[in-house]
Amino acid sequence: MARRLMLTFLAATSLVMLGFLVPLWIMIGNLVDAQAQQAAVRSVQPLVVQLPLVATQRLPVVVDARNTDGRTTVFLAEGTVLGTPASAGPEVTLAQRGSFFQNTAEGQVLYAPIADMPGGTAVIRYVTPEDDINGPILRARLVLVTLGLLLLAVAAFVMWRLARSVLRPVEALAHTAESLGSGDLSARVEPAGPPEIQEIGTLLNRLADHIQVLLQLEREGVADVAHRLRTPVTALRLNAEALTDPEERVRLSRDVDRMEMMVDDVIHEARRPIDVGAATACDAVDIVRSRTAFWRVLAEDQGRVMTVEWDLASIAVSSDADALADALDALIGNVFAYTPDEAPFSVTVHSRAEGGAIVAVSDGGAGFDPAIVTRGSSGSGSTGLGLDIARRTAERSGGSLLISQSTLLGGACVSLVLGGASPQSVIAVKRGKDRQPRRGTTAKGT
Repeated sequence: MARRLMLTFLAATSLVMLGFLVPLWIMIGNLVDAQAQQAAVRSVQPLVVQLPLVATQRLPVVVDARNTDGRTTVFLAEGTVLGTPASAGPEVTLAQRGSFFQNTAEGQVLYAPIADMPGGTAVIRYVTPEDDINGPILRARLVLVTLGLLLLAVAAFVMWRLARSVLRPVEALAHTAESLGSGDLSARVEPAGPPEIQEIGTLLNRLADHIQVLLQLEREGVADVAHRLRTPVTALRLNAEALTDPEERVRLSRDVDRMEMMVDDVIHEARRPIDVGAATACDAVDIVRSRTAFWRVLAEDQGRVMTVEWDLASIAVSSDADALADALDALIGNVFAYTPDEAPFSVTVHSRAEGGAIVAVSDGGAGFDPAIVTRGSSGSGSTGLGLDIARRTAERSGGSLLISQSTLLGGACVSLVLGGASPQSVIAVKRGKDRQPRRGTTAKGT
């Protein structure tokens, strides 16, 4: 934008300068030409005055004394030529009526009559070479062009400073808007620049404050709803403990434990300080190990065969650990919800050559239509949010969500393609979370 403003300003300035420089260009030529004519008149004026007073035999001596530059020729009435030799053309006859200038190959020529000469009117011819005219014109026009370019450079510098003073606040607005769009709700802009841009900056800050308040209210609402679930969960635990069948009591107690853990996770996540703009990273293998350990209990209860594989002991990915765990829970939960109890499934983690990892959840069910990856849309009577949560987690890490058919198990295969992160960033994030309560990663009996 700065380049466009400068080009527009320079184009307008150039047009204005051309409006002044073109007339000056022409005026310089006319002025130098007039000065050359005046100099020629001053050069021949002494001879025009002196020759009528000189005796005939002294005319050659006087003309030669004045013709030191070899530019002067005098044509006497009887045909004698004094000074620099030259042919007497029709211009000589014409000059007897009055003086005039003529442009020739030699340069600019002045013809002037000398009255009261013996034998009749004589004519003096004075030549001004082209170099004496073109040289000053060229130098003057060169100065004019140099001055024009200098003024244009000064105008460009002034315009650049003005453009920067306007565009710098606009760039700050764009950077802040980009930060807000990427999730950093703490980003604010310092209003600067013209009043209109300052007003936009103030409004952007107010909008960010409003969004942060609304998000906090929403998170508090979710936390309150989750907290209300503690009462029915407690009632379920009491009912489970009241069962007389030991096996049924243990099984229901495990289910209640998992439900209580999920409620605690929701409350913890909702009341966690909003810091979505901070750098996030985690170990994908560590997340897969902990979440598959959590789900293994239910898999054993249903008689499912669960396979977990990874090619490296640790793979750093650019994703929040809790977000990746939620996405993995959503994918594994879909396996338990929409496949038969005996259907096997696998969770694999493979590193990518360009960095990051591919976390794939495959099952031996009937598969599903990839078109259902739409928030709030599902063909199985669910909310349709599980796959959308996984998709958003993958996209926030710089990757994507892929749905295909499992070549080994024959059912669906959902892959989280995650962007890479440095191991150092994983360590830094883990250190920052050491003081925070950690979500449960295992269930009873694992």
